[in-house]
Amino acid sequence: ADAVLQISQQCNWIAVKDDGVLRVTERGEEILACATSRDCLREQLADAIVTLKPPWSRKLIQGRFETRKTLPGNVEQCFRDCELLEGEDKDIVDWWDHTSFESRSIRSKAMLRIGRIAERASLAIEQSRTGKKPIWQSLESSIAGYDVLSLVDAADTRRLKIEVKGSTMRLSEAVFFVTRNEWDTAVNSKNYCFHLWLLHEAHPKYYAVPAEAVEEHIPIDQHSG
Repeated sequence: ADAVLQISQQCNWIAVKDDGVLRVTERGEEILACATSRDCLREQLADAIVTLKPPWSRKLIQGRFETRKTLPGNVEQCFRDCELLEGEDKDIVDWWDHTSFESRSIRSKAMLRIGRIAERASLAIEQSRTGKKPIWQSLESSIAGYDVLSLVDAADTRRLKIEVKGSTMRLSEAVFFVTRNEWDTAVNSKNYCFHLWLLHEAHPKYYAVPAEAVEEHIPIDQHSG
């Protein structure tokens, strides 16, 4: 009971008023107003993570799969009760993104939002192109070296790894960065391409660019560099 009261006060769900009476705070009322008990638990879990900052919370920015590997058993049970360990519904993805925001800079937050828009667009394109639902890899892990796992085409079931890049700049101004891990993955994969999205207009445009076309722009290792 003491632990429950302590966490509830730390997370600002309840507070002791001047008259010595324990009352529900405005934040507590917001949680109580959630439509379902699951939504209530999700809000409480997010508050607890942001407030208490447990050591495993640093893994949140690396994705769901990477986070799950570090969760203590009782914490994993909390995530399971909240139905956050699988699924790609918007509210689930938004929960993961929102909760990981505390570990990101303002620029990183903006880039994440743009990246998620581009990734969702690529998922839709790939499902339409192949007739199969692709795997949203970056939702599970940010260290896989690609964002979407699809198929070469509807008749070719070989795996296609896709790295998605999005920009709100015009074509003449847009840039994208390729990390060492992404390029190493591209080089060591039989089928790998980039989806480059321009998101500054009402109707986004994208370019599917094979890794071979990007290679001439990749720096090489020489001497100490």
